[in-house]
Amino acid sequence: MIKLFRKIRQNLLSQNKFSQYLLYAIGEIILVVIGILIALQINNWNENRQKKNLERDYLSEIKENLVRDTLNINKTLHFSSKKIDSIVNSLALFEKAKMGSPYFKSFSPKMAILTDHVIFEPVRTGFDNMVSSEKIGLISNKILRAELSNYYSDFSYRDGTQKRVQQITREFTDDIIPKVISKELIQSFIGLDLDLKPASEIIIHSDEKVISTLFIMLQVTGTLNNELTEKKATIKDIIAKIETEPKLR
Repeated sequence: MIKLFRKIRQNLLSQNKFSQYLLYAIGEIILVVIGILIALQINNWNENRQKKNLERDYLSEIKENLVRDTLNINKTLHFSSKKIDSIVNSLALFEKAKMGSPYFKSFSPKMAILTDHVIFEPVRTGFDNMVSSEKIGLISNKILRAELSNYYSDFSYRDGTQKRVQQITREFTDDIIPKVISKELIQSFIGLDLDLKPASEIIIHSDEKVISTLFIMLQVTGTLNNELTEKKATIKDIIAKIETEPKLR
């Protein structure tokens, strides 16, 4: 093609057709410029396509993380709901104990859940990879980018209510265990007959510290459930936004 253009120019010059040569040269320059612009446009299109595909890869990983977060929140909510039921049932047993009703045998099985807790931690792999690679700007949807940043920077549930649940559970455990150690319990675990109170003589239904700690535990666990339920709704909204992003390859 270049040889053809050169031959045409030489013919025009040899025939002293300078004006035509000039017009032809200008036209050739215009064609070259158009070619360069087209090449740049194609290059920009390819770069934008690569960026979009990279954005989709990151968002796909983040979406998978958010789905796992939802499952983990459900596990935490399930455990916390069982814990709330155990607290309410325990307090009901203590109320009946005022009238002489035996309660310790029914209370003992609840100890396992009352002295335990399940916490939620988000899976951050996808978002942290994007941030560490300085690719957060790839998310073209500004609202989605802001919501993801807010979601992963929110530690209020962890450093606030969730931490309080852990703390109050430890306090309850440290307080209640020495008070419920009975002759039968030691015998069942290590087979020794120690000089301890039998289970029938253990009295905790009127222990103010036990009751107050259970009441606080009930309140903070309920608050945590509300916070995690709201966080699950936030996750659902973010996933919906991710799914509306165009899929490129």
